[in-house]
Amino acid sequence: MRYAALIAGAAVLAAVLALACAPEFPKTVFVYTRHPDFPRTAYLEGKLGVFRPTYARSYLVIAYRYVRGRPLSVPEREQVRDYWKDRETGDWDHTATDWQDRWAYEIARATGAPAPQKKPVGQGRYRFDTSTNSYFFNCAEDAYRTAYQTLQARAARFGAQSAAVRAWADAQQQVFANCDGGPAIPPPAPAALPPLIRADRDYQIAAAQLYSGDYPRAEAGFRRIAASHDTPWQWIAPYLVVRTLARGAGDDPALLANAEKEARAVLADPRLAPIHGMTLVLLHRVILRKNDAGYLHALADDLAGGKTERSFREELWDYTTLYDRFAAYDPFADDAAGAAIQAGRLLPPRRRSQRLDPLVPVGRCGRSAARAGTLARDPVRPVDGGGAAPRLARRRIARRGSERSHGKSGVRDRLVLPPFART
Repeated sequence: MRYAALIAGAAVLAAVLALACAPEFPKTVFVYTRHPDFPRTAYLEGKLGVFRPTYARSYLVIAYRYVRGRPLSVPEREQVRDYWKDRETGDWDHTATDWQDRWAYEIARATGAPAPQKKPVGQGRYRFDTSTNSYFFNCAEDAYRTAYQTLQARAARFGAQSAAVRAWADAQQQVFANCDGGPAIPPPAPAALPPLIRADRDYQIAAAQLYSGDYPRAEAGFRRIAASHDTPWQWIAPYLVVRTLARGAGDDPALLANAEKEARAVLADPRLAPIHGMTLVLLHRVILRKNDAGYLHALADDLAGGKTERSFREELWDYTTLYDRFAAYDPFADDAAGAAIQAGRLLPPRRRSQRLDPLVPVGRCGRSAARAGTLARDPVRPVDGGGAAPRLARRRIARRGSERSHGKSGVRDRLVLPPFART
């Protein structure tokens, strides 16, 4: 009986082991279908290689800029790397930059003090709102990027161990104390400090008031900076006035209307072109809260025309998000891109007779691509007829005649590269 039990136990064990998974062997990947080869920095610098129509739309935007002869600037390439970090792909090829950590390292080196530590909850970005008993996003990463770059510039000019840089660094640490705590407002700069450091201090005080929730004083401070010609922050102060008004408005229609009026005044001033992109995003995200086809049209115009020197990251986010929504595209579905493109289902939900793609025209072979050649000239001009109202560039994936000429219905129904991108 004992031997029989042992044999039975061994048989059961063998059956359990037989259910184990087979080994997984490495796969050789010759071509990526959703993104360029690594490191992506080469692609970002314009070394596109043979890019594919199945790439994620953000990569096609980058390619479009280069093939149109509008290469990305250094700030734009930096923002693309941050965009990849936002999409949690920055670690793929080590392109991500943690600006908050860089700031902590730089401030520790400048002051000789230990690097500031992130709080477990606020993380230097989220502040607690006692009125709603919840946290809200207070300090964006760009604040740490700007502080890091400004500290480097001031240290290069006055010396890393100078009294001027030490005063600047102490004030900036007070500013960031409001990101997840505070209030902590830096005092006015002493007259003995250099004029540039005193101008920086005015900006630091207004920023601290914004982060601490003192919106009336922050607005007044940014308006004074916008009216001054003796500060390096004059160019961005009008945007910060709009941002302060938007924050203070909450859901009040009258205050939101005031913020909208201020934003449209900024967008109408050609002298403020460097902040038009960020103001456009702020207007639609926070003030209007209306992401319509007109906004998508404006984003396509900015991205294609190189008007995104300081707003490429945010405009690319909104463009890809809105495009997917208008095209009824689900990026989280299993093989959604390939299946939907193959079946020709990337259509606007309410107008299935037309195709939405402001940046990538259609047509698989040379013949059908030639028919779509006019689409390549300008990604934001209407191509589906006349009419005074602005419309998105739309087109069917393939015409019936094109399908018959290929002999296979649906096989050629896919997005392709613009004709001018091919040799």
